[in-house]
Amino acid sequence: MKALYTFLILIFCVTVGYAQCEPLLDVSDDETISATACYTNLTFTNNKTLTIESPATLTITGAVELNNNATIIINSGATLIIDNDFTVNNGFTLTNSGSFILNGTFTANNNPDITIGGTGNLDISGDMNTGNNSTIVVDGTATVDGSVNIGTGGTSSFTVNGTVTIGTEYTNGPDFTGNGYVYENGTQIYPTTLPITLSFFGGICNDSEIEILWVTSSENNSSHFILEHSENAQDWKAVSQMQAAGQSSEEIEYIVTDRDGARNVLSYYRLKQYDFNGDNTVYGPISVACEQPEELKPTGVLAPNPSVEASYLTISNSPLGDALITLLGSNGETIYTERVIVTKQNDSYFIDSLDLKRGSYVIRFEAPNGQVVAMKLIKN
Repeated sequence: MKALYTFLILIFCVTVGYAQCEPLLDVSDDETISATACYTNLTFTNNKTLTIESPATLTITGAVELNNNATIIINSGATLIIDNDFTVNNGFTLTNSGSFILNGTFTANNNPDITIGGTGNLDISGDMNTGNNSTIVVDGTATVDGSVNIGTGGTSSFTVNGTVTIGTEYTNGPDFTGNGYVYENGTQIYPTTLPITLSFFGGICNDSEIEILWVTSSENNSSHFILEHSENAQDWKAVSQMQAAGQSSEEIEYIVTDRDGARNVLSYYRLKQYDFNGDNTVYGPISVACEQPEELKPTGVLAPNPSVEASYLTISNSPLGDALITLLGSNGETIYTERVIVTKQNDSYFIDSLDLKRGSYVIRFEAPNGQVVAMKLIKN
């Protein structure tokens, strides 16, 4: 978006030419801009007001520093572009229902009153710094590519009913209030209330289906849930989407029946909760084990056996997921263990016996559903 703004400014400057910009817009009396205009500098007399009406675009190419009690009003559909730093002293008032694009740092000393209306947009490519007694209300959108530092002395307040996006960090300032959202370096920092409180998430395998249940004890700005299934806890596929409660402080139960999941000995599920603004939080995964027929229980073959240097353990009919291979001595002591991920029901695993002394050992394979295959390994 910032690149687009810069491009538009360049196009504008090529069209009218910086050389054709008027040298100075001097707001010595209340001033209204109703047609597109370009100036190199902007100055204010104390207690004066500059109003920009739709569809005008006012461009200031140089740095701006204003005196006390300056007021700028940008009406809906109007645009103010300042292609440099912007500094205002005590008592500054900004009422923006249009678009304010600043290609520099925004500095407003003590007592600024900044309001971004519902149709308004404030876009700052640098930092934003304001002094004590700052009153900031964002009902529209505000984007600051750098950091935001708000003086906390006096009666400073920061109300967000729209969206504020901070590129680096909110270094200092009052606590946020309002019903909107604040993002810092891509992470939501306001509101800090979790979108939901998940008090239970589990499942049970019936004869031909798996029932997944989750329970929320509270929900905030909660749009919907997507339940996802996996056979290996890595590759996920959506099973069901359910509407959430939005706002709730009561316990709510959600149940999904997955008839396909019961075909697997072990199934994994995770839950994605989505806010109304598109953000999501992932819960889980959980695993649900289904009993399998006797003929489908894991079996193993160890070859070569006896072994000189190494053997291969081939497991058939294993459920998918995390498994454990253990090498035991003849008296039952554990020599080593190895965790493996079963990605297909028939798979082979390398068993290194090079450093083992001659004798008898036990190879133990614990499948993801807890079933165990054990066999003797003889080392020559």
